[in-house]
Formats: sequence, structure tokens, C-alpha cells
Amino acid sequence: MARTTKLGQSWRRRDIRWVLPAALASALLALCLLGASSAWAEGALSRFSAQATPTLETSKAPKLTKIPTAVTVEEGQSAVFEAAASGVPTPTAQWEVSTNDGVSWSPIEGATSDDYTIASASVSENGDELRVTFTNVAGSVTSHGARLTVQLTPAVTAQPVDVTVEEGQTAVFEATAAGFPEPTVLWELSTNGGSTWSKVVGGVFDQLTIAKTKTSDSGEEYRAVFKNSVGTATSDAATLTVVVVPAVTKQPLDTTVEEGQSAVFEATAAGFPTPSEQWELSTDGGSAWSPVAGATEPQLIIASAKVADNGDEYRAVFENVAGRATSEAATLSVQNAPAITRQPAGITVEVGQGAVFEAAGSGFPTPTEQWELSTDGGGVWSAVADATADRLTVSDTQSDESGDEYRLVFTNAAGKATSEAVTLTVAAHHYRVLGWGQNTYGQLGDGSLTQSDVPIPASGLNFVTAVAAGKRHSLALLANGTVMAWGYNGFGQLGDGTTKTRLAWGRVPLPTGTIVADVRAGTDHVLVRTERGEVYAWGRNHRSQVDSFLTGNQLTPDQSSTSGLATIRPSR
Repeated sequence: MARTTKLGQSWRRRDIRWVLPAALASALLALCLLGASSAWAEGALSRFSAQATPTLETSKAPKLTKIPTAVTVEEGQSAVFEAAASGVPTPTAQWEVSTNDGVSWSPIEGATSDDYTIASASVSENGDELRVTFTNVAGSVTSHGARLTVQLTPAVTAQPVDVTVEEGQTAVFEATAAGFPEPTVLWELSTNGGSTWSKVVGGVFDQLTIAKTKTSDSGEEYRAVFKNSVGTATSDAATLTVVVVPAVTKQPLDTTVEEGQSAVFEATAAGFPTPSEQWELSTDGGSAWSPVAGATEPQLIIASAKVADNGDEYRAVFENVAGRATSEAATLSVQNAPAITRQPAGITVEVGQGAVFEAAGSGFPTPTEQWELSTDGGGVWSAVADATADRLTVSDTQSDESGDEYRLVFTNAAGKATSEAVTLTVAAHHYRVLGWGQNTYGQLGDGSLTQSDVPIPASGLNFVTAVAAGKRHSLALLANGTVMAWGYNGFGQLGDGTTKTRLAWGRVPLPTGTIVADVRAGTDHVLVRTERGEVYAWGRNHRSQVDSFLTGNQLTPDQSSTSGLATIRPSR
């Protein structure tokens, strides 16, 4: 048995095993059990060994039957490397990894199966190579390295943002994306609000630069498209806004109007987008400004300007997203043309007395005043020296000044106004009117209806040069050529346009500038002669004593029936 064991050991070293037929094996076993001598056993073995059929079973070294291949996955996915090998006995597996293109290899702990799985691949593992070694007692075999490629679909990491620049400036859009392999970028442009997109020539960098922008570019949209072998990612769209800071193209001008008129200011400006406009008002010389409600148009209209608005200043403020511009300030001047508020009155004085004329006027700015004198009945007027106030005093009047006319002229920037002309009458005497007798209709002129048996003066009537009396009415001619009448007026003999009796004297309204030289009274009518020889008549006309063309009484002075008369001259 020991020999057999020895022999068996020798066989194993040479990797050879003998397989005995079943009958021989049984016989040997029997011999052993019966205690046969070793010599006999050896003889028996010799006899049966000749009949034995030896079968040689050899160990086989591992041989690859499935080679691992390169694997490409996206980050986060699992990567599976597969391999297989034959061999006797069945070989064991050990996977290895190289991170330096196969220069060195490191075993992967626990990776001892035919297949090796990376559960969640990372971009950091991209480019790693993996191989497997199969080993048994007969030897080992190692596969070639299989490369792991880990990809990442592009994802935008920085979106482009809207950009606003002034015309002529450079606009820069920027976008970035992550991805593996590193994605390329291509910028696209839309000019129709994103409906269609076109490639931007040269737009292949993370930054897109638009040089020398124009207002025509405003509103264009840009986006970046990132692409690699895995896929594509498109950024948000960003809008380019090109602006122009407002600039005043038309300044408002100072405006002067008369009170009650409309004042118009106008200002315009260029800019993009079109700037808004707001008018502002200052009432303190430009220290403080406030917006004018509703004044947002190029024209500002101040309707019905008032003197209180005089000196107000206006300016226009233009504004858009690019900035603002303010126009110059324009001043409103409101004027009021002069107007006569009180006319001067003619004056009659005695020789040597002083005469005072007075008038008043309005206007804004306050008008200047200048008295003027005419010595030829209003043909020529000349300024009275130093007479620039409301009141004009003519001192120490002389008879040769009688008939001089005076007027006051008011002037300001808005215009001028001239008062009526009034006459200075210098009388040699200061005559009054005295009357007595019946006073039923106030014909005595004292303001009563009381009869007087003695002469009484007509109240307030001075500088009388002639008198005349009808049946129940009285007349007086004054030194200045005017005619006064009072008393009964049933036929219009007082010439005032009425038939109302008057107890106090009143002026007969002859045409302006008429100077009466003589006065006569009929029973119920009156005739006067002017310095020019004209004859006027009024009053009762039942016998055409006033006007042959009239059928009724004449209530005011009339010249129609006497216009054909030659110039009437006073008798000598």
C-alpha cells in the first residue's frame, strides 16, 4: 500500500491518474481484506495491470472566451463589462483598473466575477481602462483593457441676460453650459420675437459681442445652443435693447400774450425709445419746479392767460430708459393793453386861473402817461413837457389859450390808448344866469317849481355868454361853445332825445367837436349857429319850423333841413 501511495504521489506530480477497471479494483480490495502477502499482491497487480486501460486527464490553462469591450454611458448610469474564460479547473477572475492609459494596473477589490458592474458612472472615471485576469492551477490569462467612456448631456449653467446699451456701444451676451465631452456653442438670432432663429456668423464662443449697435437692432433676441455627442441644450432667449438718450431738438421760446389770450409753448426731443414729455412750471424764477397736470404733449397751451401768470416759467422734461433731458426755461409774459378808465373833462376858467385836467387808465405792465396839446382843433398834437402823470395843471391861463385841446396817451408793451380830447376855455368874464317869474316846469333852473318874484341863479351854471328863453323852457350858451337847456320838454325842445321835463340844466348833445356861437329859442323849438356857420334845430315841428322833411317833433339836434343853407354869419 505504501508503494501504491508512493506511486500515487508520483502520478500526481506528473498530473497523471490511473483508472483501474472495476473487476481489478475489486480483486485488489479482496486481496487486501484477506491479508494476502505483498508478494502475491504484487503478482496479482502485475497480472491485472496488463489488462488495465490507462486514461490521461490533463489540467487546462484559462482561455478567454468572451473579451470585455469598451463601454459608453451617461453620467449616473451603470456600466457593465463582461468577460468569460474556459479552463480546468474553472479559473477564478480578478478585475483590474488603470487610470493612466494602461501604464499601471490596480486590482479592484471584490471584483472577482466574470462580469464587472459600475453602478453609477462618474465623469471622473471617464477614460479608465478595465481588464480581467482568469487564473487556475494550469496558469492565467489577462484580457486587453476596455475603455470606459462617461458622457454628460449639455446643461446650461449660466443663462444669457437682457442687455441694454446706447446706440454705438458694444453689447455682450454670455452663456455657459456643462457637458462631457465639452459641448460646442453656437449663438442664434431671432428678429421676429422668437418665431424663427438663424445662426450668428462667428458666434461660437461663450461670449457673443455685438459691436456698434444700432437702434434698428433693438428688440432682437439671442440664444446659445450647446451640443456634444450626447445631446443638445438651448439657453433662454435674451433681448437686446438699443437706446438713445433724449436730446432736445426744439427749445421753447419766451411768449408774450395779452390777458385773455392763449399762450403756446413748444418743445421736442429725439431719443430711442421715443421719450415721454412732461412740462414743468416754476413760479419763483426757476428755484422750484412742479409738473403741469396733463401737459405731456410737445405743445403746452395756457388758455386765457392772466396777468397773475406773468413771469411764470415753463420747461419740458424728456425721459426714456436711457436717461432724461430738460429743455431751457421759457418765460410767459402776460400784458394788458392800456384802456381809459376815466376820461378827462373840458374846463372853463377865467383868465389868470389855473386849469386842471385829469384822466386815468389801466394796463399791464403799468402804462406810461403823456399829455398832448393841440392848438389847431386836433390837427396836430405835441407832447406837453413833463406832463407824464394822471393830472395836468395849466397855470395862469391866458385868453389866447382858450380853445386849446388836451388829451392823455397811455402806452405799454401791449399797445396804447388815447383819451378823448377836451377843450380849455379861458373866459374873459365869469357870467352867470339869473331868472325870475313863473317856474311851473322848472324853467328858472334852480331845481324847484317855485315861482320867484326876484332874480335867482340857475344852480351851478357858470361862464355863460348868452341865454335864450322859449315859452316854458330856457337855454344858455357857455363860453366853451356848449348849450345847456332846462324846463318844459313836451316837444323835445331840450334836445336830449326825450320829452321829459327837467328842473336842472343839462347839456344838449350836439355832435362831438361842435362849438356853438349863438343860440335862439322859439316858443317850443330851438336853433343854434356853430362857429363853422352850421345851423342845428330841434323841438316842436308842427309847422316845419325844425325840419320840413319831418312829420313829427325833432327830439335831438338836426341839421338836415338847414344843410342847404349858406354859411350863416352873425350880423354886424
